[in-house]
Amino acid sequence: MNLQLPLYDRANELLEGMLQLDTSLGGEEEAERRSTILRTMDLDNDLLDEMEQWLSKKTLRNTRHRRMLQAEWERAGREGKVNSEKTFSDLYSFEHAVASIEHQSQHLIASGVTSHAIERTKAELLRLEGRGWNVTELLQLLNEHPDAFFQQFPKAMEAMSRIVATQRRIANLDWRRDVHRAGEIALHVRNPLQLVKIEQQIPALIRHLADRAIEDETYAYTSWLPEQRPVLLPREQSLIRKVPAKVQPQTTLEEAHEAMLEAMESEPEMDAEEAETMLNDTKRQRQEENELKLARNESEKIAKEVQTTSSSADENIIAEEKKAVVAPVSTSVVEGDLTSYERLLRLIGLTEEADILAGSGAV
Repeated sequence: MNLQLPLYDRANELLEGMLQLDTSLGGEEEAERRSTILRTMDLDNDLLDEMEQWLSKKTLRNTRHRRMLQAEWERAGREGKVNSEKTFSDLYSFEHAVASIEHQSQHLIASGVTSHAIERTKAELLRLEGRGWNVTELLQLLNEHPDAFFQQFPKAMEAMSRIVATQRRIANLDWRRDVHRAGEIALHVRNPLQLVKIEQQIPALIRHLADRAIEDETYAYTSWLPEQRPVLLPREQSLIRKVPAKVQPQTTLEEAHEAMLEAMESEPEMDAEEAETMLNDTKRQRQEENELKLARNESEKIAKEVQTTSSSADENIIAEEKKAVVAPVSTSVVEGDLTSYERLLRLIGLTEEADILAGSGAV
């Protein structure tokens, strides 16, 4: 018996811990079952160890949960939403109180968003009223039953977007057979909510008018359409153009380009073909000038080669004369080459170079 006393003491401590365990969020049946086991069954160390482990785990979990809820509650207290000094006996009531704070915040946010949406919708309705629509029923519905308004307003907006096609269909009906009904339709078509119903009633109106006799031969249905929104057009670009500072042209090509620009400024209404022609002329002139430069460089190079050739040829002739060797063929070849080069230079317009070459050959 004395050996069982420590086991009974541990069992009593475990029973007290289970009685103090917070089971408001669940686990009450499990705690009751374990308490019954501790009271009725034979005790041993393995059983008591398992019971103690389960109790410690549940206690630790409840402690962490309460700590988290306490942090949320204190944060709400700092924001002035609740009294942070208030305490709760169980986790269920504590959790319910924290959840009510979140619901209250969401409700405030939702109410703020709803009020903003209502204000914007009112502004839109007033704008529609300025275009000729009858929005009295919509405004009343928005003020008294916002939920019903936001369910019906999208359908009304779709019907308003089809007003031209709807009026065309209505105008094609033979309203001479029911003038009174035509007046009601012409009045109700301005009401967006009634317009939705009228669209659905057109087939029934066709059958209704087909069964009636003509009342007024001269009656004509007048279609109403809302005023169009003003369209904003972009401002015209300024016609004032800044005049750039004139720069003195340095070459013939720049001078021609400057003249073309002055002609374009003096004739702003020049067509695209003339401008393209002038641009092509400028490009052609630039190409000719480049070709002229290349030809000049080539001619100077040829002249230098000819001078070198002629001087070496003269030296050879003098040396051969000293040796008393006649070489008329080589002299004629050099003269022929000089004459060909001179003729080539004159053909391409390099007269100065040709004279220089002729003088060097004469010497």
